[in-house]
Amino acid sequence: MTKIKPLRLAGMPRLYKGASEDPADGACIMQYVSLIRYNRFDDQPRCVNVAVRDISIAVNDTSWDDEREDRLMPLVHRLMNTQGLTNKQRKLLDRWRRAAHNAASESRQRVYDEWVREGRHYALACGCRMKDCRYTPFDRATDAAASEIYYSCLLRMLDHIAAWKRFSPAEVTAEEWESWDQLRQQYAHAGIA
Repeated sequence: MTKIKPLRLAGMPRLYKGASEDPADGACIMQYVSLIRYNRFDDQPRCVNVAVRDISIAVNDTSWDDEREDRLMPLVHRLMNTQGLTNKQRKLLDRWRRAAHNAASESRQRVYDEWVREGRHYALACGCRMKDCRYTPFDRATDAAASEIYYSCLLRMLDHIAAWKRFSPAEVTAEEWESWDQLRQQYAHAGIA
């Protein structure tokens, strides 16, 4: 099966780790959502639930450049309308958010502990002290471990929100649709359908 690369709209910034001040420098996933939904460069769009936003940012920041857009671009439209939940639903999402952070932290610690054992071994073998050793592949390993946990939590959250709300773009206002249509027309002119 051929993997289809998600479409990034022309003129839109690339997804990068962390928030930036200028779209030319890239954007985090929440800045991207805000640009599409409100045509504003902000990392706290009103249309995204706080717990969902927190986990989305965690996925964005722990994913490596080669996988960030593959994971998050297909979810942009699902992130846009995750507000308007009941108190009970918000509490459940928050509980999942806390559990994901705890599990990611434990996973990172396990990976780090393994690296220290292997790294110390490596440092002794090459005759250098641990703090001087440049052998640090654990960054990618610890982020990968955390990213998997955050990503599965985000998918679970979005699936439940869709089921709770019977998610429909009909919940947006006519004014919002008009601004989206204008954006779509601009991108169509640029050759992006």
